[in-house]
Parts: sequence; C-alpha cells; structure tokens
Amino acid sequence: MSDIQMKIMDVFQKKNASLSIGITGYNLTQDSKLVSYLQNNLKPGHTAIEMANHGWRHEDFATMGLSQQITLMNKTNQELNKMFGKKPNAFLVPYGMYDNDTLKAIKQLKMNVISSSMWSEDKFVLVKGKITANKDSLGLYHIPSMTEFESDTGNETYWTNIPKDRVIDSINSHITKYGYDVFLIHPQNFATLVNGQYINTVDTTHLDELASIIDYVKSKHIHISTISEIAGLDRVSVSPVVKPVATTPKPVNATVSKPSSDVDVSNSVDSTEPPKVVKYVEPNGSLTMNVQYPSADPANARMLSMKIYRDFDTKPYMELPTVSDNPYTVTLPMYHQYKIQTFVNSMLSSVNLVTLDSGNQNTDVNIPWGGTILVSAYFDDGQTPISGASVSIRSQDNKTRATGVTGSDGSATRFSLPSTNDDSNYYIVDVKINNHLTFSSDHVTLQPESINKIKLVAPWHSMIENLITVKVYNQTKVLPSNGQTYAVQMYDDQGNKLSESPVNIHGEGYFWSMQVGDYVFKVVKASNGTVLGNMFVTVDGTKNNFDMTIQNHASTAKPVLN
Repeated sequence: MSDIQMKIMDVFQKKNASLSIGITGYNLTQDSKLVSYLQNNLKPGHTAIEMANHGWRHEDFATMGLSQQITLMNKTNQELNKMFGKKPNAFLVPYGMYDNDTLKAIKQLKMNVISSSMWSEDKFVLVKGKITANKDSLGLYHIPSMTEFESDTGNETYWTNIPKDRVIDSINSHITKYGYDVFLIHPQNFATLVNGQYINTVDTTHLDELASIIDYVKSKHIHISTISEIAGLDRVSVSPVVKPVATTPKPVNATVSKPSSDVDVSNSVDSTEPPKVVKYVEPNGSLTMNVQYPSADPANARMLSMKIYRDFDTKPYMELPTVSDNPYTVTLPMYHQYKIQTFVNSMLSSVNLVTLDSGNQNTDVNIPWGGTILVSAYFDDGQTPISGASVSIRSQDNKTRATGVTGSDGSATRFSLPSTNDDSNYYIVDVKINNHLTFSSDHVTLQPESINKIKLVAPWHSMIENLITVKVYNQTKVLPSNGQTYAVQMYDDQGNKLSESPVNIHGEGYFWSMQVGDYVFKVVKASNGTVLGNMFVTVDGTKNNFDMTIQNHASTAKPVLN
C-alpha cells in the first residue's frame, strides 16, 4: 500500500503537521518507490517525520522471549539505519500488546519511547499537573495511542468508520484530561475496499476527512508533534514508513497537544506552570452487552459477573458482581475505550475492547463452551473405590460450584462447569468421608468442550485392621463392675448401630476391622440399655486407643473428637 502511505504523508506535509510512522523492516528495500519518497522527505525544509520501529514483520511481541524480541527489533533498526542513516528512537507496538521483555529489549537497543494501546499500558500518568509522559524504572517514556481514525474490528484486518465529530471530541477530551492526545491511523483506513480486501487505491473521501481533522486541530492552536517531542526528547527526523507489503498494516501516530500557546510541546514539559484546562463535560452513553456461547445461545445471567476498565486504568471503573439480565445495559461516559472482562462462575471467559462512541451501542460478548469434570475417589491402594463420599468442586475464589456423591464404583456424576481460560483460574476438587476426613486435588484446569478425568486417592487404608480399644472411666477410675455388666456400642455417623463389645474387668471394649470414618461410641448398662455416656471419634488409623470418661454413670460425658 505504498501509494496510500505516500498520499497520507503528503497530507501532513502540505498541512505542515509532524507525525510518527511505524516501520516494519521486512522487504522494505524492495519498495524502491516508497524508499525514494522517504529519503526525499527527510531533506531540510520538510515537516518533521519521525520513524519508529514497528517490528520486523508486525509480530505479536507479547508472545516472544527476550532474545527473539531483541533480534527482531534490531533487524529493523539496522535496516532503517542502512536505508536512511538513522536508527529510531521509538517503538510502536504491533497489535498494542507487550510484556516486560519488550521493555528490556527497547532499553537494550537504546530506544527511549514505547507507544502501545491503552489496554496494555499502565505507566502513563500526569505528574503534578504537568504535561508529561511517564518515565518507568528503565527510563522509557510510555505514550499510548488514544484516538483512532477508524475502529479496529478484526485484529487489524478490518476497520469501521468513526464519525469525524466523534474523533474530534475524543481528541479534545484527551487533551483536556492529559494535556495531549495520540491519534492513530492505518493505511487501510484510506484504502478502497473491494470484495472484502483493501487495495492500493486511495479512498479520497477518507483522505479529505483526515485533512479536515488536521485543519480543525491547527485552528484551535493545538500543536501537532511527533511522539518523541511529546516526551520532551530531541526530535528524531527519520523516515516515515509502512511495511511495503500491502497486507500488513502500518500505524501512523500524530501527537497533538495543547499547551498555553502554539509552541513546541517539549517546552511545556519543562515548564513549571500547569497546563490550562478547558472545561469538558463528558456525555453518557449506554452499552448493551449480549453474552453468548458459540452457538449464539445466551448465557445464564445468574452465572455472570463483570469488570469494566476505562482507557488505561488498572483499577476497574465499574464492577458488577452480579447482572440481572442478559443482555445487560450499563451507562458509561462516551468517547472512551473500555475493557470488559466477563466472568462465568468466577472464571474469566472473555475480554472485549469497546470504544463507546454512540449514545446507544451494542456489543456481543462471546464466551467459550464449558467442559466436563469426572471425579473418582479411591483409598490409598488406588483400586478400592470410596462409596458414599461427598464431592464438591470449588473455584479459585473458594466458592462451591458443584456437589455430588460417589457411587459404589467410587465415581461421582458428571460436573459441567465453565472452562478455565486464564492462568489465574482453576478448580479444586474436595472429597469428604463423613464429616472429618477430607482430601483434595491440586489445581484443576478445564479446556472448552473437554473432559477432564480426576482420580483422587485418599491417604488412608480402606480398613483399619489394628485393634481399636475404648477404655471407660467413671470420673478418674476405671469403670468398676460392681456386679453389673456394661457394654460399649459403636454407631456410624448416621446413628446406625454397627457393633457392640462387653466391657472387661479392665474397663475396656474392643473393636476391629473398621472402615475409616466418623463413629459414636456409647457406654450402656447391658441389663437395660441405659446410656451412661457417649463419645464422637474419627478413626483414620493414626490412633487406636480411646479413653472415655462418664460422670457417676450419668450420660453427661463430653463428646471427644479425635
């Protein structure tokens, strides 16, 4: 799209307006027409054009390691230095996403400015009311793009029109709030669309609209500068570029600022006077979000929660722990970009980026299918199933999302749950035998439309073969017979009598071959069944001898849990 790229730069040159252009190095030398144009426009007497590194082939740098990021950036830097005699000062992030390794790579290659999307930017601030770009711990200036000429609706492959008055409102809003605005355009915004493809033919209507926006900005005495100028750095006059390959978009950043008069913005950065603020009342608009599965079926509103972030804020502008309906409508200030995180049962299921530029706007929030978790529980041999155990599944916020009971084969019912789509999302499966024996899984993840089989093995034998002794005391002495016969009865946690043992002359009752679990021991008079005392215990093989005290044959013994 070199013809379009040159036409865009012509508009800025004719309007005496500076700009920064992102350049990809791959195949740059093969477009002699574009290279010649750039070299000619770097000569004295031309409006300032700043070239910026835009990757080698417009890669997603957030998915790469440090060494690969350095290699690709450096290849483009070397290519630009060879063709134009200068290396860039700024890195324009492809797709607007970066990570800490990106910052390290920029620093190592001696560039000073990073311009990304607001969504990935959290280091952009005003300092004591002064117009400034924030400098991070590495000494890099962060200047994210704010206003778009057209809205990206297809991962930088398809754009939709934004009315000119809304573009201007966005520029004014950001200048009022921050002291300047970064205006982002792509060559495709000015290309003719034929059969769903952008071709290397200029859409003159859009180009005229760009010229009109520049005229408006200059009529308001708003200075148009490069992104390095807005950071207060020396101007880097080098080539504006765009990758010569037509299918790869190239962003163009025009930075506009409004200090107290029409002067170079770098002077404002150094000034001790705060910028003048023009009162700007933001209108509100409504955003209706339709949360749906891939089949277009709506999600259950009772399962949904949301967090909405405005522009580059790191704290939510709005949190919705619950939503009453789906679709759901919220009221928000217009002409801002919003990041909408949608959660299904606490699992992050979708992240949507929306620019609210109309009074009533709709957006589809597409969430993935859930998955299935199958749980089976066994004793420590890994083969003997645990039947009748309670199964519960918790999300990472410790809320129970599903429950069930194991059958005779140790397996529970199928659990259909939202998929885990973020590293911070997971499930934990708990299996409980009676009330006091619980064991759990590690973190469990669940892919959309997948089945995750979870086999849990308990740390206990299925049977306690050792002799279990219950020794009964009457206050502090072993229970005397006094010519009477006593017995210890054993009950399960449901109150069902399982066994009975006579109390011998040592005051002891005996049991064996018991399953692990919760039990109740009761001391009774064998003659009439009068209960003299009881004790609740958990038998898990770690303790085989239990002492039980009754008070003067009264059934007031305090329950004891093992």
